[in-house]
Amino acid sequence: MAAHLADLGFRVVLVDVDLGCANLHTLFGIERPRATLADFIERRTEHIEEVALDTDIPRLRLISGALDPMDAAQIKYQQKRRVIRQLNTLEAEVVILDLATGASRTEVELFCAADLGAMVLLTEPTSVENAYRLLRMLYFHMVREIHGYRKFEKKLSARLRDGSMSPEAFLVDVEKIDPKWAGAIRKRMANFTPGIIVNQVKTKEDRELGPGISLVCKRRFALGMPFLGSVEFDDCVW
Repeated sequence: MAAHLADLGFRVVLVDVDLGCANLHTLFGIERPRATLADFIERRTEHIEEVALDTDIPRLRLISGALDPMDAAQIKYQQKRRVIRQLNTLEAEVVILDLATGASRTEVELFCAADLGAMVLLTEPTSVENAYRLLRMLYFHMVREIHGYRKFEKKLSARLRDGSMSPEAFLVDVEKIDPKWAGAIRKRMANFTPGIIVNQVKTKEDRELGPGISLVCKRRFALGMPFLGSVEFDDCVW
């Protein structure tokens, strides 16, 4: 997608935010990047522009993820905020974040920082399960970001506060406690519409997974998550 947008004439920066297992540099034939996101996180450089590397594709630059630090995936809150602030200063028309597979606080906060979001999943049960976990964490993260929610949260039981239940059940219980807050949550979630992309599709059944998940999200999360399309499996890519 980054390469295609660059071909269309946009200035693009692709950011590898898979801090534990960064590998986008390999796809560009870069054996070992001279600078990575870790250099910026650890303040070896002050500006994120300094770790943006040119690629062989005109108008496309790459910010490689951390390669070595074992604790890079668990960066501190202030470090994350600094990364997000400086991503907005990049000299680019499009900035694409490639997040790690999983549902950690880092992935959630970076996902929410983007203007547009898409969840890419495989047809395997484990991939669908990971997507569900991430979506549930995104849901409760956004609920907690609603102005005034911290005070309202004190009215909730521990079961409702820990984010372990389904959003559907959570909203039903909130409705009983305070319909006004249930309405505020629904309003906030109405503007949260990340897309769904199914990767490595081989059969008709694989292709039908996307619309099926979109329907489940509407019923269980009250979220309008559009199915953006599928990517066919190709032996050449493999």
